[in-house]
Amino acid sequence: MPAGAGNIKHIIVIVMENTDAVGDKKQNYIYGNTKEAPYINQRLIPQAARAADFTDLIPDLVSEPHYILMEAGTNSFPDVTFTCDSDPLSFCDETRAKNWTTSREHLTAQIDAAPAAAQLSWMSYQEGLDPEVSGICPLATSTRTRYTARHNPFMFFADIVGDPPRGDNRNCATHMKPLTDLEGDLAANRLANYVFITPNLCNDMHDKCGKSPIAAGDAFLKKELPPLIKWANANAAVIFVIWDEGSKTDKLPFFAVGAGVKKNYLSQIYYTHKSLIRTVETVFGLPVIEAVKDAEDFSDMFEPGAYP
Repeated sequence: MPAGAGNIKHIIVIVMENTDAVGDKKQNYIYGNTKEAPYINQRLIPQAARAADFTDLIPDLVSEPHYILMEAGTNSFPDVTFTCDSDPLSFCDETRAKNWTTSREHLTAQIDAAPAAAQLSWMSYQEGLDPEVSGICPLATSTRTRYTARHNPFMFFADIVGDPPRGDNRNCATHMKPLTDLEGDLAANRLANYVFITPNLCNDMHDKCGKSPIAAGDAFLKKELPPLIKWANANAAVIFVIWDEGSKTDKLPFFAVGAGVKKNYLSQIYYTHKSLIRTVETVFGLPVIEAVKDAEDFSDMFEPGAYP
């Protein structure tokens, strides 16, 4: 299916961190937490669909495997199983095994392999890119800007970053932009078909940087989402706000907002991170990765006729 031939032309993903869907004052949670997340609860929920049963499939593992899961539907490959939070050129343990994969069974490889007629494109916007530390292909975490490679899943696939990965890899660099470029790309209507946005550790609900992590993340979404939603509604785009893992449970918040999405809707469908890939594949007419063939897509969150 050529890009733009269907009802949805762009999918924008924003990834947040370490928060449960529901809970109490003893844990980090989103739904109903108007004190720490007023924008999400009072402004986003009325115009969005959200998930009641978005389940973490690997709750005992740390962040990095979850980001790999969002790109490949699994964290386990023939040449490596991702279990830790290490940069691609670092090691997880004393075995000093490599921390990247040569597998092409992942979402952006499918996008790159789509027929030329489809004209599909993808881009990763990362807050805090620091080329002096990370390279133009941002393989290395920057403590100064709080960019972290483990939250940028494309850094772990050799067809993007090289085998071995290289910080000067030009192919990788063409798919990486600092988040500060997003505003200009919106204004110029040059967003890719698939967009992956990662806030830095201060803004993704991970670290406490002067205020509660949830409050900081809510403030980030309050700033970034309104222009994105306006653009999405005018350009047949949908935004998915997704969390990598929970605080104390395996039930995660999830929001869909934009063109054709049901407003103030609570879906009872069982979703996982695999559902993200399954949805992108359906929207853009891509082959289905084996790891996600049985996953539910997000079609329940769309108005009749709005989803392919």
